[in-house]
Amino acid sequence: MGCAALRLAFATTPAGAFSTGPAEITLNGETIPIESFACAPDPTFSRSSICSRGDVVAADGSWTWVSPVLELDPGGSSGGTIDGQFALRNETDATLDFTLSIRLPMTTTDAFLPDEAAIVDGTLHDEDGNGALFQSGFLQGFYALTGSVDGAVTLGASGGSITAPPSGTAHIGSFGFRYYGPRPQSSIQLTFDFELSPHDSASFDHVYFWVVPEPGTSLLVGVGLAALARRRSR
Repeated sequence: MGCAALRLAFATTPAGAFSTGPAEITLNGETIPIESFACAPDPTFSRSSICSRGDVVAADGSWTWVSPVLELDPGGSSGGTIDGQFALRNETDATLDFTLSIRLPMTTTDAFLPDEAAIVDGTLHDEDGNGALFQSGFLQGFYALTGSVDGAVTLGASGGSITAPPSGTAHIGSFGFRYYGPRPQSSIQLTFDFELSPHDSASFDHVYFWVVPEPGTSLLVGVGLAALARRRSR
């Protein structure tokens, strides 16, 4: 089940008052303007914007952000969302740390304290025939993915250490959930930090942070874990 389906399951959550500004995106210290993406309303969830663009190559050639697609939802009856689908490739001869940050300005005056969810769902690819390694970066300690509200980290999804065999792949998956987080007053932010072995890549179906007002989110834990379990069983 995709994250759009997860959100639609809670379409009856009471509406709050939300507002938003343009997203701010950085990758390894380089700013990627949201204006460089082609954005359009999600045809099945019109409040969300689907933003896509071609590959982004580092100024020094050390990495490639492959075909990023972002879903940015400023909030409303089923909360605010940052969701990414993309691949990242290490173009160097050394292990490389990736730090992707996506900040979405928004506020809410909803009467309910929001719940939060964070999901990483992807695949590690060995590209050079000698095995591949993905592991959480040191910026966020144990967590590969953190979600922040108003600049303060409120939720994490662990990454750990994942290896792929020579010329093979391995699943990267993690899920975090928190009840009754703070109401966003200025922004929500997703930060994704990990290390990747030389000349290898990692592709992701979801790198995801969701803030949704209570009540009505208790099913999210089960649905999210079931989605990752189905992926692991493939």
